[in-house]
Formats: sequence, C-alpha cells, structure tokens
Amino acid sequence: MKIRNAAINDLAAITAAEAECFPKAEAAGEQSFAERLSVYPDHFWLLEDEGRIVAFVNGMTTDLPDLTDKMYENAQMHQPDGKWQMIFGVDTIPSCRKKGYAAMLIKQAIADAKAQGREGLVLTCKEKLLAYYAKFGFVQEGVSQSVHGGAVWYQMRLRFEQAGIVGNGSLSAGIRLPELSAPGYCSAGAATEGMFLVAMIFTPVPAAFSSRTSPICTGACACMLRMQSIMSMIFSFGISCAVLTDTMGMSPPVTRTVLVTVRAGCVTSLRA
Repeated sequence: MKIRNAAINDLAAITAAEAECFPKAEAAGEQSFAERLSVYPDHFWLLEDEGRIVAFVNGMTTDLPDLTDKMYENAQMHQPDGKWQMIFGVDTIPSCRKKGYAAMLIKQAIADAKAQGREGLVLTCKEKLLAYYAKFGFVQEGVSQSVHGGAVWYQMRLRFEQAGIVGNGSLSAGIRLPELSAPGYCSAGAATEGMFLVAMIFTPVPAAFSSRTSPICTGACACMLRMQSIMSMIFSFGISCAVLTDTMGMSPPVTRTVLVTVRAGCVTSLRA
C-alpha cells in the first residue's frame, strides 16, 4: 500500500473509481478531474495497491469558509495558501471497502493540512456518515447550502485550534479500557451529547508507559484525542477523565478545567 499525490496520467483511473463510488448525478466526470489535476494535483491523495488506485480523496484549498457547489465546477477557485482544505470526495472502490483505506487517506489529508499551516478542513456528507467523520474530529455545522446531485448534504468542519490537533491529528472512538478503579479523578457526567466542563488531571508518567493499559479511567464509551506532541488524553464519560503520558515530566500534577463538546458519543472539540 502506498499513499501519493496525483498526476495527470492518473486521470482515467480516478474517473473510473469515482464512477464506481457515486451515483451518476453526484460523480465528477473526466473533464472536471482533468481541470482539478491541472490546478491542484497535490491536493489529491491516492491509495495504491500494487499499482492500482483503490481509494482517493481530493479537494481544493481556499479562504472561503464554506464548501459550495461552484467549487466542484471551477478549479480556478483554488487558492494555494487558502485557510481551509476542502474535501470534495472520499472514494473507496466497492471491492476494497471496510478495510480502513478511507481512514488512512483522511488522516493523511489532515496531517498535510496541519503541516501546511491551514486552519482546518471542511467537507459535506450525507446524514448516515456524520458519526464516521466525527471520529476524525469533524464537527457538524448543519445542512449545507449544497444541492449537489439533488441530495441533502451536511457540512462538517475540523478546526485545528479548537480540536487541539497536532501531528497526524488522529481521533479515534470506541477504545475499550480495562475496568480499573481511578480514585480521585473527577466525574465528567453521564452526558454523551452536548457541552460540559470537566476537570483534567495532568500527571507525570514514564514516556514508555502504555496509555491503553493505564488504570486511569473506566467505561465502555471512551475517546482518545492527541492534543499535543507530548500528551495523549483519554476520556470516559460518566466515570472519570484524566490525562496520560506527560513526557516532559511535569511535577507536581496539574489540574485544568476544559470545555468538552461531545457529539454522537465522540469528543469533537476541547477548549481550555
């Protein structure tokens, strides 16, 4: 498996993959992809398996905050130094789905946008995919103005500053931790939707200590968000919350109050 950017000689393979992934009314055509590839080939992320393109993500960058249908049609709207990385499509050919390929490309797009100093990423999706994209840190902003293909689309945004993401920007949900006691940690409340304040305890532990086996919090519904290059956090709603892996050796432990936004059981933003 190899992730790479695109070139004009990928046009036929990209167009064919798009036709497999979307209804005709929603799929971009060869001319549209040719224009995009001529303007922003570095904003295509292709996943190759033995030379075959099995998945790809693409989209322009712009200072405009919202994704509009005009962007699909006019590649010249691309601004190389734009604040926002737009995601026009996340394609995985049907025979290769349910293997994590789309997640690999989304994480790469997030990492590249962060490295390029952008404010974040914006995409639109159908209602059934809202929870999926929330796992990567995207927050739903309501029904989009887009009427692309005659479908109803929801706009989602990942803000780096709000989400506190650095590095590869990974946000994963459903991590199950051992049911071990955690005396002294503050309850985050039983809510799995909404905004609430929690007290987080930053404690020094050895850098090599495994966060997945630490007796810090309990519960079946847990989310992990990489906040800084030196820290990982695990939250358990309704039981406790705490912070792991301070490789800088902070001592004594420090408590901070943080506003946490939770949607569909996933942490979507944090603000100190």
